[in-house]
Amino acid sequence: MQILLTVAALVPESGGPSRSIPALADALAGQGKRVRVVALDFRQRFGPPLLPKNPAVQVTLVPCESRACQATRYCRSFARTLRNCAAASDSVVLHDNGMWLGTNYIAARVASSTATPLVISPRGMLTEWAVRHHGLTKRLAWWAYQKQALASATLLHATSHSEAEDLRRLGCRQRIAVIPNGVSMPDQDLPRAESPTRRALFLSRLHPKKGLFDLIVAWSDLRPPGWELVIAGNDHSGHGAKVAAAARAAGLGDKCRLIGAVRDDEKWACYAASDLFVLPSYSENFGLVVAEALGCGVPVITTTATPWTEVKSRQCGWCVPAGRDSLRKALSEALSLDRKGLREMGRKGRAWVRSKFSWDNTARQLGEVYSFLLGIGHQPDTIQ
Repeated sequence: MQILLTVAALVPESGGPSRSIPALADALAGQGKRVRVVALDFRQRFGPPLLPKNPAVQVTLVPCESRACQATRYCRSFARTLRNCAAASDSVVLHDNGMWLGTNYIAARVASSTATPLVISPRGMLTEWAVRHHGLTKRLAWWAYQKQALASATLLHATSHSEAEDLRRLGCRQRIAVIPNGVSMPDQDLPRAESPTRRALFLSRLHPKKGLFDLIVAWSDLRPPGWELVIAGNDHSGHGAKVAAAARAAGLGDKCRLIGAVRDDEKWACYAASDLFVLPSYSENFGLVVAEALGCGVPVITTTATPWTEVKSRQCGWCVPAGRDSLRKALSEALSLDRKGLREMGRKGRAWVRSKFSWDNTARQLGEVYSFLLGIGHQPDTIQ
């Protein structure tokens, strides 16, 4: 069996899949699967990609042929590479990740022309909010190619039941495997910071869907003494400058700091230095940073637009409707707790995440799905 994992890019600027795909490839290879990752090469534009660490994983970075390729992610060399990889073995599964890009169209065409089982992971790009964002462009893409490409999938992979529901609402009738992402954790626990100033952290892409304006307004209304808000992450199309301007307009001064992108090897120290994590998103298929924060023992405030409603019943955070009023209320409750109370919540979250969300478990479940698609074994319980 060979697994072809395809994704448009592996640079941090492209979001969560640039981290989850290499981690999945490592875990699959560690369980004896033959794995190849195929992505476009953006090293000249963005710098080094995030690559799998397991030397058994083959990685092919396909050079972009033109500016049009960089804009649309449609690349003929990408198609040739996939076609050659699919023809190299009789037992191949093509697992494509993401939506709305030329690479997704190519993956569907290659799978169809080579009779290769195709798994598509939309990675949150078909949630209601995501479909509305840049709605006209996406409607055109939907009717031009994306609807047909999605319909050609042998199976769809959702990382949460809420994402599976979004797919059904769009009329997808194929089997859907609901398998959460794994969570990579540092090998050793980092010591928690004991700064006299307590910190609330946002760490994710600075993107309109993340609810950062709600966070700025809620934080400005509360202005909690002894606390600071730290906003970290890669900027998306200048959204960070708008958030910084909103913080200045609110007069937050040094109570709100935007620190820019944080390297993967630095983010764990960021979590360890924080007392509270906030992700007030309007759309997430998984929300990897929530799992990372919980895994580091940091309680979380997030929204019902993410699949993390269980944080409330697990007593490790707050999950409220997206919007500034509900966010303000949750922040007010969290900020009123002392450090001991927050850390007790963090301990509960850490135990939960580290027991349930491992990459080995994710790889095992997806491996069962791949085998089933190749006619090996029974239908896994993860498929609905």
